[in-house]
Amino acid sequence: MTVAERDVALANLQLTPAHHRDFATGRHIKRGAAEARFPPILGHAAFPRQAVDDATGKAASALFCEHENTRDYFLLMRSLIQRYGIPVALYTDRHSVFKHIPISGQSGSPTPFSRAMDELGIQMIFALSPQAKGRVERTTGTFQDRLVTELRLSGATTIEDANVVLKAFLDRFNERFGVPAQEPEVSYRPVDTGTCLDRVLCFKHSRRVAKDNTVKYRWSTLQLLPGTERPSYAGLRVDVLEGLDGQLVVEHEGRIVPSQEAPPRSGILRSINGHIESFNGKFRDECLNLRWFLDLEDARVTIAEWRTDYNRDWPHSVLGYMTPLDYRQDMDRNLSLAVV
Repeated sequence: MTVAERDVALANLQLTPAHHRDFATGRHIKRGAAEARFPPILGHAAFPRQAVDDATGKAASALFCEHENTRDYFLLMRSLIQRYGIPVALYTDRHSVFKHIPISGQSGSPTPFSRAMDELGIQMIFALSPQAKGRVERTTGTFQDRLVTELRLSGATTIEDANVVLKAFLDRFNERFGVPAQEPEVSYRPVDTGTCLDRVLCFKHSRRVAKDNTVKYRWSTLQLLPGTERPSYAGLRVDVLEGLDGQLVVEHEGRIVPSQEAPPRSGILRSINGHIESFNGKFRDECLNLRWFLDLEDARVTIAEWRTDYNRDWPHSVLGYMTPLDYRQDMDRNLSLAVV
């Protein structure tokens, strides 16, 4: 599809009435999210997220996840693009993953997801009311009603198991409930040869390189390695790309900059050393100095018992003088209340 043809497709898309299906496959993808509870998966509530082709009513992609966040929607779109190609437009609600709502007086900025869609040339269309997503929500209701039974029969106990069931379920669902598109043309387009999806569907942050040729990102410091084209990047702005697997890559003007984890700074080393010395003092005073060891095996058993007590039943000031066991149980309770 040429740029001119794409502009025409986008214009026609805006003119399509909301109550009519689109006429061509791949022009109009609608985002759906099932909200009914499914069989317990890892003890947490888990829901499938869907991307439905409006022209056919088929679920082009679906994914089980525990939370509604940017990473999971990146995975959903990657699955769709790898299977079919890049759609013309994505129709969704105004969730914070997709649209940044600025505070009064502030200018809006793109979210990581909307930035990635813009790089891929996918137009985002936002529903202004729940009723505007009526067709995709009805499809989602039908989808989840049958999927609940599938999961119960399969005995899936993890999200990985559920996604395996979901993959096989998609083809049967689409064959049963999909409808032919009005026009035979397909508007999905292939990914450009020079485009790497992993470098688009990721978290991208701009950073300025320090004088020692390092870049800080969250808790990591990356040392940029000198190359033949440029020995140093000090003072320049680069992009730090955090992939969906957590790997960090540094990019400058569209090119990957070789990098590695920098050695810890002296202040961090002193802080770590202080914690180690504090632990060594407790271990010496409360274990080694209070016991006589008959032999090496007796020492191993005694130290293992002390370590278990220290890691589970010993109150720690950093935990508000709670034991690690009590602290973990308290955190689990708070997490379960947040999920519910």
